[in-house]
Amino acid sequence: MKRAAFLLSLSAFLIAIITLLFVFQLHPLQSLYAIGKASSAITGRDEDYYAELARVENTETQMKNLRQALALYHLDNGVFPETSQGLDALIYPPTTGTRPCCWSSSSYLEGSQPPPDAWGNSFVYLGSEDTGLKGYELISKGADQVYGTEDDMVIFHYGSPK
Repeated sequence: MKRAAFLLSLSAFLIAIITLLFVFQLHPLQSLYAIGKASSAITGRDEDYYAELARVENTETQMKNLRQALALYHLDNGVFPETSQGLDALIYPPTTGTRPCCWSSSSYLEGSQPPPDAWGNSFVYLGSEDTGLKGYELISKGADQVYGTEDDMVIFHYGSPK
């Protein structure tokens, strides 16, 4: 039953594309845009919903990249950066707090500053001295740009990287 409904909706989708392409002589991207607008009207979800979903996925990817860079930092130095050193310790050798013994001369991140999340905010980094455990917390403030609210995205890492 589900397969039949799927095939029916797929065929309706293809007919819509063919109609828009040939009858109205639209460019394929214009056709897809028109179909997207129509599906938004049908599902009740607007473009803002999909834009926000893309921001969340982009931020998740940024956080995973930062987690990898932090794991490499830990692998070289045996510790994670302190809160006061922050994510800048992945780009420049820390000059405050406990200095790492074996900081990589090529740095752990590209660029001159850590990347922002998809809303343009800096990530909040809490080292072990603030978490009370061996590890760190990496936090995006989310769409509302306020730390400590329900839309925050958090990566916790306690213990040694695997």
